[in-house]
Amino acid sequence: MLALGRRHHEPSSLETRVHAERERLERLIEHEVPYRLPWLARVDEAWRRFEATHGPDHRSFYRSPEYLELLDEEATRPLAPVSAVMSRACARMTAGDREALITALAYLDLSPRYDCSGYLKETLLRELRRVELDEPARQCLRRVFLAWILRPGREYGVFVKLVPRLRNAGFEAAIEALVDHDNEHVRRRARRLVDAWRRRRSPSS
Repeated sequence: MLALGRRHHEPSSLETRVHAERERLERLIEHEVPYRLPWLARVDEAWRRFEATHGPDHRSFYRSPEYLELLDEEATRPLAPVSAVMSRACARMTAGDREALITALAYLDLSPRYDCSGYLKETLLRELRRVELDEPARQCLRRVFLAWILRPGREYGVFVKLVPRLRNAGFEAAIEALVDHDNEHVRRRARRLVDAWRRRRSPSS
């Protein structure tokens, strides 16, 4: 029988979905699924057609309808290359795809370390700057940032650029508490943020 009046923290619907997606990504990383050679050949053909018309613009090609259609095909397989899944998330979340945003949040939460994972994280963080974030998404990113600030990694420098969108009283208090952390590297990161906030704080804030 449930005790009436018991209060405890319940994870948000978004956090629950992020957790489930994180488990899926862990399985994909563990299996190290390769790209299918016929699929790669079709991407190469699509690139040649695109290049003939638009020139050697890889960035535009990766946003083209033909490439995104191919990417959907490869990334939605039950076992797919994790880089395909994350590339698809990057492309879709900027168009307002909620599931793609959850995939991106889950990958940043997982923060795996393997060849090219740092590049993927930096790309996701840059694209997130173009995404409309509601409060549950911002809260998830606050939690992830407070874990990232404690460990080394060059991707942290890209994450910091999202911090202005994450600020609230609780988040600032958590960062300020790290100014007295045992680790000098963590203290330095926290101090830089706190000092920047103090410099930018207006009398009316």
